[in-house]
Amino acid sequence: MKKNVIVGQSGGPTAVINASLYGVVNEALNRKDSFGAVFGMINGIEGFAEGRVMDMEELKRSGELELVKTTPGSYLGSCRYKLPKDLNDEVYPKLFERFKEYDIGYFFYIGGNDSMDTVAKLSDYLAARNSKIRVIGIPKTTGEKAGSPVIYRAVSPLSFQMFYGIDFFRIVRFYICMSQLAYQEPVIMKSPRGTRHHNSVLQSRRRLFQLIRRNI
Repeated sequence: MKKNVIVGQSGGPTAVINASLYGVVNEALNRKDSFGAVFGMINGIEGFAEGRVMDMEELKRSGELELVKTTPGSYLGSCRYKLPKDLNDEVYPKLFERFKEYDIGYFFYIGGNDSMDTVAKLSDYLAARNSKIRVIGIPKTTGEKAGSPVIYRAVSPLSFQMFYGIDFFRIVRFYICMSQLAYQEPVIMKSPRGTRHHNSVLQSRRRLFQLIRRNI
């Protein structure tokens, strides 16, 4: 029996946090053979614990889903709630009941380091209960957060590969390459006339592909 998907956003909004949301929702809706309904958490995991969700398929039927990619802010609303370290806290059984209520099999959470920490704790709790629910963290930036150790622990590589059909660790290494390029000092070159100038766009692209070849 097909299980349902739920996705949420957490932390501060970024320029691409809604593009990440679009990617998850659109892909899940296009795979009706593998997934059931697709729900969105209103105000992240805090709202989900209170039962505040929306049916994301309505957005696709109305054509609004395409607009989500370029919508400012966090479309579903966000929260700053961090799950307790104690896995015996009362919030965990409450969330587990919500999973059963909405027949969730796939949990996607879009955010930064704190959000990935939430994903890791939830993953640990579900694993302790021998649950088959897949818990997957989605970066909201292409910055240093993708290289954080917590994301390796939070995301199930097998789940990622099953969902996207690609190797999760290759994607993480690509994000790290992007981060290295973004944070490296600009290359200063000397022209024949003796003036100094920054490297060209073409040279930047070459450096990026060199990093990718070395790390992937």
